[in-house]
Amino acid sequence: MKKKYSFTESADLTDFIEESQIKEDEISTIFFDDSGKSTDPIDLGKLISVASEPSTNEIMKSMVEKDLKNSTQSNSEYNTITSTSIPGILGTLAPRPYDPDCFSRFLEINEIHFRAVKTKVQDSIGRASKIIPSHPIKRDVIDTDNLTYGDYGTSVTEEDFQSDREKILDFMRNSHKTLSFEQTCFRVGMDREAIGWSAFEIIRQFDGKIKSWRHFPAGKLHVLEGWEGFVEFHETTTSTGDSTPTYTYYQAFGDKVCSLQPDPFSKSKKMKVPYTPETDGELDIINNSNLTWNLKEKTTGKEIKGNLLNFKSKAANEILFLPNDHSNTRYYGYADVVPAIGAILANNHIRDYLLQFFEHNCVPRYAVIIKGAKVDEKFRRKITEYFEKKVRGNTMKTMVLTLKKDNTARSVDIEFRRIDAEHKEADFLETKRQNDQTIMTAEGVSSALLAINESASLGSGKGMSQAELYKDRIITVLQKFWAGKLNNLFRLGLGVTSAKIEFDPLDVRDALAVAQSLNILMLNGLLSINEGRRTLGHPPIKGGDEAFVRVREGSAVKVSDLPNITSRLKDDSLSYDSGGKLQDIALDDPVVS
Repeated sequence: MKKKYSFTESADLTDFIEESQIKEDEISTIFFDDSGKSTDPIDLGKLISVASEPSTNEIMKSMVEKDLKNSTQSNSEYNTITSTSIPGILGTLAPRPYDPDCFSRFLEINEIHFRAVKTKVQDSIGRASKIIPSHPIKRDVIDTDNLTYGDYGTSVTEEDFQSDREKILDFMRNSHKTLSFEQTCFRVGMDREAIGWSAFEIIRQFDGKIKSWRHFPAGKLHVLEGWEGFVEFHETTTSTGDSTPTYTYYQAFGDKVCSLQPDPFSKSKKMKVPYTPETDGELDIINNSNLTWNLKEKTTGKEIKGNLLNFKSKAANEILFLPNDHSNTRYYGYADVVPAIGAILANNHIRDYLLQFFEHNCVPRYAVIIKGAKVDEKFRRKITEYFEKKVRGNTMKTMVLTLKKDNTARSVDIEFRRIDAEHKEADFLETKRQNDQTIMTAEGVSSALLAINESASLGSGKGMSQAELYKDRIITVLQKFWAGKLNNLFRLGLGVTSAKIEFDPLDVRDALAVAQSLNILMLNGLLSINEGRRTLGHPPIKGGDEAFVRVREGSAVKVSDLPNITSRLKDDSLSYDSGGKLQDIALDDPVVS
C-alpha cells in the first residue's frame, strides 16, 4: 500500500530519498509542512530525478520537471531576465518556451543529436552558393518560347545585375574581421537547429548600407512583445563586488532606415515608412533625400535624432531574428529534437550506468577456487598472473578465492569456474539503439547520412531513397529558407534588386546521374550546351546557345536545320560554311520526322 509523508524542509526530503532509496511506486503523495500549513502535493518522481540523477542532467532538470507541459506564451519562468518588464527600456518581454541553455547542453551529451544538427547545417548553408540574376537578363530580342521565369513582365539589365552582384560579393568578403561569411552562417545555423532560434547582429555604416554582421548567441537574446525589438541581459560587477544587471536594446532588422511618405491623416506632415528599394530607390541616406534614419537608443529603446554623433555612440544595432517556427510559440521557435528529449536523457543515463559498471561493478569471467590447503602469496600471485596473461588478455578480470582447509578435507582441489554476467548491459545497448533511432526520426535524418555503419548504406536502394527524402523534405526547404532570409538582408541592407544568392541544391551523390541526364537531353536536341552549363552553375560560352541533335553516331546537326533535311544522311559528317549555314550534302531516303 502506498504511503504519505510530510516534511518541514526540502533538505529533509532529499536526505530521506538518498538514504532510504525509495522508489516512485512506493509513495503516493508528499506534502511540505510549514508551520502547520500544507502546500500542494509534489510529484515524487520528479523530486527523485533531481536528487539521484548524475550531474550531467542537473542543468536540464527544468526540462525534465516541466516536460514542456507549460511551454506556452503565458509562462515566463525560463527567462534569464526574470521580470517581463525591463528597468529603463520600453517594451515587455515575450516569454521563452524553454531554457535555451538546456538545449545547448544536449549537443555536448548526445553524439547522434550533435551529428544530426551539424549535418543539416552543413548540407543546407554549407554548400556552394552562387549569385544569379533575380530576373531574366534583358535582351534586345525576347524569345517568348524560351522564358524560364514565372514573371514574364520583369527583367534586369546586365549592368544592374553586375553592379548588385558586386555589392553582395563585397559584403560577403568583408562581413566579419576574422570569420568568413560561411563560418558566421554556420554558427547561426547551429543555434537555429539546436536551440530553435538564432540571430545575426547587423552593423550599418552611415550611408545606411550594412557593413558587417556577427553571430548573436541565441541564449542571450530576448524578444520584446509586438516585435518592438530585442534585449540582451548583462551582469556586471561593481568595485564593491556587487552584481548589477544591465541591458542592451536592439532594433529589428529593417527598422533602422526609413523613407518619408505623405501622412494619409495629415496633408502637411510626413510619416516614416520602412525602406524598400523597389519604391525608394538606392540605399544612400547621404544622397537620397527621401531616406532618413530611425535611430533608437541602445540603453533605453527610445527614439533619438538621426545625426552622426548619435549614430556612432548611442544608436542600437539591428537583429536579424531566425526562429524555427512552431505553433506553440508566437515569438520564438522549437528545436526539431524536442519530441526526442526523453530518448536523449535515457541514453545519458545508460551511458552513466555503463561507465559505472565497467569502473566498479564488472563481473569476473573466471573464479579459481582452491579447496583444502592454505595458499601463500607467491602461489596466489602465480595463479593470478597465469589468468591475466594467458587466459583473460586485456579485457577480463580474474578472481582468485582461497578456502582454508577444514578438518575433514583429505586432499587439495583446485576448481576453475567461468562466471557469466547478466544480459542487462546488452539490453541497455539495444534500448540505446532504439533511442538513437527516435532522435534521428525527430531530426529528419537517417543513420547512413550520419556515417553510421548499418545494413543500409548510401549505395543501397534503401540508403539512396532515404537520401532523396532527406534532400527533398529537409535540405531543399532549409536552403529556400536561408536563401530567402539572406536575399532580404541584401535587399534591405544593400538596396539590391537585380541579384540574389542561391545555394547549390544538388547532392554530391546525384552528380553522375545529373551529368548523364543532361548528356541525353543535349544529344537529343532538348537542351543547348549553355542550358546544360547553367543547370550545373557554370557561365555560358560563345556559340553554346545552339541546340544540336545526334542523327548518326559521330554526327550531329543543328536543331534549326532539321526542317531542311529531307532524307537520311549518306555521309557520316556535316560541314557548315562561315555563316553557320549547312553546306550541301548528299540526301536520299524518306524525310526525317
